Amino acid sequence: HYVGTLLDSGEKFDSSRDRDQKFEFKLGEGQVIKGWDLGVATMKKGEKCDLICVPECPVEPAMSFVIDLKSFEKCKESWEMTKERRFSSLRSRETPPRVPGE
Repeated sequence: HYVGTLLDSGEKFDSSRDRDQKFEFKLGEGQVIKGWDLGVATMKKGEKCDLICVPECPVEPAMSFVIDLKSFEKCKESWEMTKERRFSSLRSRETPPRVPGE
């Protein structure tokens, strides 16, 4: 789960907890903001962190996310993949871990 707030006002703008929905994304594929890709990659299963994301563009607000990483699913190692999947991974520069932030 995660809860996102604006850093300057503390206003909550999004929460997977409020929706009671787990949040899943593939790490390193740009499906989430860059701060998430970098921050979640350092987390361990069951860990909770407060991630502060300061945008590169000063017009956008800084955000704080409390992330509770319940589980993650590691994709297969290259030797466990089919030949087609291996080549597909190389072409897309896919990063193996799949992260559901339950």
